[in-house]
Amino acid sequence: MVRQDGGSSSQFYGAQPLQPTQTRAPTGEHLPILWALLPEADRRDLFTKARDRTLFLLDQLPQIAADPQPTLTLAHIVCPHPPFIFGADGEDISHRDDLYYLGDGNKFQGMALKPEVHVRGYRGQAVYITRRIEEVIDQVLARSKVPPILILQSDHGSGLRLNMQSKEKTDLRERMIILNAYYFPNRDYQGLYQEITAVNSFRVVLNTLFGARFEILPDRSNY
Repeated sequence: MVRQDGGSSSQFYGAQPLQPTQTRAPTGEHLPILWALLPEADRRDLFTKARDRTLFLLDQLPQIAADPQPTLTLAHIVCPHPPFIFGADGEDISHRDDLYYLGDGNKFQGMALKPEVHVRGYRGQAVYITRRIEEVIDQVLARSKVPPILILQSDHGSGLRLNMQSKEKTDLRERMIILNAYYFPNRDYQGLYQEITAVNSFRVVLNTLFGARFEILPDRSNY
């Protein structure tokens, strides 16, 4: 999200402040005592940490509008990418009996035998995240004294029919197609076009709203 009135400050949202982490309590005669004395020791499992990071980010993003300084804010939300940790209503659907795993496509655990697990998990997570993102955008627009520039963009499509070792076994359109939505305060969208890819997003923004003259690059996707 970019403030249009210039400036150079930037904010990055996507993680809470780092805290000491430990996956299991130390052993030994005195170590349990030391463990108990550690301040803010983080004993959350990886699924809970991922949920907390995502919720923290969604809760904090609307506060950007209160910043009096011009900002460039980048927020990266992993969802609806696996692992599936949110149901359609935001409930915790984490499979804690499995490993915490970010792989998708043919690397998604269990997908080769149960593709419906991916479909069900992806759909529910997408429903919840979509609703929360819409709420964030509404709040940012309502609170911003200077109308913001917004880009809502995914880095790749669903991995349901992705095979990372075989182009022939991959649905390239499904994998390469992305969500790519824009909001310009002046409503001048003439620089946008149906086939635009992410490589040209900021070029169009800068040309349209900041008077730049960046060349538009070829829109290509490479497997």
